[in-house]
Amino acid sequence: MVAHSRILLSKCSQFRREGEFIDIRLKVGDTLFPAHRVVLASYSDYFHSIFTDGKETNQEVIEMKDKSISPEIFKIVMDSIYTGDLHVNQKSVFEVLLAASQLQIASVVQLCCDFVKKEFIENRIDLKNYSVFIEYGAYNRMSPQCIAYFFDFEAKLWKPLPSVAQPDENTRASLCAERIGNYLFVAQQRQDTDTVNFIHRYDVVNNSWVKLPKYGNNYLVKCLCSVGDYLYAINESNPPQRYSLTNNSWQGGEGLKVVENEGELSTVAATVMNSKIYVIHGYQKLERGGGCPSWVNAPTVVHCFDPKYNVWTKLASTCHPRYGSSLLVVNNRLCVAGGGINVVEVYNERTNTWSVVPQKHIPPNGLGAVEIEGRVYFIINKFPVDSGIRISPEEMYQVDLSDWENLAKVLSGAVLCYLPVKGENLKGT
Repeated sequence: MVAHSRILLSKCSQFRREGEFIDIRLKVGDTLFPAHRVVLASYSDYFHSIFTDGKETNQEVIEMKDKSISPEIFKIVMDSIYTGDLHVNQKSVFEVLLAASQLQIASVVQLCCDFVKKEFIENRIDLKNYSVFIEYGAYNRMSPQCIAYFFDFEAKLWKPLPSVAQPDENTRASLCAERIGNYLFVAQQRQDTDTVNFIHRYDVVNNSWVKLPKYGNNYLVKCLCSVGDYLYAINESNPPQRYSLTNNSWQGGEGLKVVENEGELSTVAATVMNSKIYVIHGYQKLERGGGCPSWVNAPTVVHCFDPKYNVWTKLASTCHPRYGSSLLVVNNRLCVAGGGINVVEVYNERTNTWSVVPQKHIPPNGLGAVEIEGRVYFIINKFPVDSGIRISPEEMYQVDLSDWENLAKVLSGAVLCYLPVKGENLKGT
């Protein structure tokens, strides 16, 4: 049966090379890739969905919308589909893995994982001189293992960190993470469900994982924040849950009060400033004009939660509507960035107002790069990455971002965090 499958795949590859029975061409940049719908649909749920349900069903040429996939990387993916082989090196494997994950091609994802295991783990590539900034997360439901990566600021590349142990339970995606001392807490979604998730605690010292007790109704946690000896799990609409690091137990908190039928919250981000939790939601309000009522996008809603008194306070809304934005604290000032627009806003606590921060030194970019208080941040999956770039007040030129494109190549199913790693875990790796 295996030999039969190899013969069939070999003939399809020959047909592709000779241009026979071609019924679809995929455009990546300025390059066209001839292919067969039945082959692509067999190997990829993404293409199967496009060919059966999408508006491109009957198109002869389909332009790939993901601009992060280059023609060179797409060619490697296509060749792997048709041959069953993978031709990558230690640099290109991660770009191919990201592309294959986005295109939902399980066979290529697995080949990439096998390559990474052999080249970086079994051969123990030297990582000890690299800065440790870790992205921790699952690629997607087809690759249930959670693999830790770090960003090498010198090479400007994501690389695996095999010294970090993997949790036992399979996951569909990682949702958020929070570090408290030598512990990293990661909220993850179970592979076999859309609604239930759990939280793992990673011990940096012992390099081990522990699953926390269940909390509340086990709804999907979108943000984790810590204040004192407590970890707060925050959802878009449910009351926050408070986890005691001392007692290893959960306790429910006060929920947000949103006027029923007048507004709807969606997406959420949170951060901590001065021992209080600030939470931002995308917001739609119901307008009752002369015709039928309709939902319209409105400026983002901001609340402050005081853990000491278990009380929410509504703050002024931002200047612009945002969905999927990031909250961060810069020089003890609350800032919001991302959310579909390249506009940064900063909060004035004294006047309870938001103002727009001019982006004088940041060129138009798809990297999530913004300038705040003379610092350059990259907003990646709602996580603010401090690039270390500093801009002096008298600087007149724009910042060169050409070397940072790899930082943004992170899947939506992964979360980012800062994490200390024991030096001995880097020795010999």
